[in-house]
Amino acid sequence: VFDLDNPNSPYWRGISRNMQMINGLSINNVHVENVCKNYFTTETSKNKYWVEIARENWIPFLKEELDKRYSSEVPVLITTEFILNAITIESKTTIPASTIYKECLVIKGELNLLNRDIIAFYRHPYYSLKRWPEYSKFISNRLSK
Repeated sequence: VFDLDNPNSPYWRGISRNMQMINGLSINNVHVENVCKNYFTTETSKNKYWVEIARENWIPFLKEELDKRYSSEVPVLITTEFILNAITIESKTTIPASTIYKECLVIKGELNLLNRDIIAFYRHPYYSLKRWPEYSKFISNRLSK
């Protein structure tokens, strides 16, 4: 997942930097998982079937795994808007990333297929938590509950 053993991984680098901005959050106390556990020959952003495949084939397994391991009070951090589109019940009305970050929003459990709070923790450089200090504080406070 994300090539975690490689400090130069383009997938993990942004996530790792964001984790450093959250009090108490580290690789030692998060569960890192791909939504889809199969290999795709097409990059997610170019795969027009990814959301459908994730929703229908993989999210039920992810929900089951999370429910077995963690209390429903434990939120899920998601790293891309693709995941948010797949995980929200009304995927056509997904909240834009900029709105989530500006307004410090959590996607409540009743609005998503995992039935637990979802926190956007996007890896795109625009959403580096260094650029969003209020959102960073918001996440720190939410995770300290």
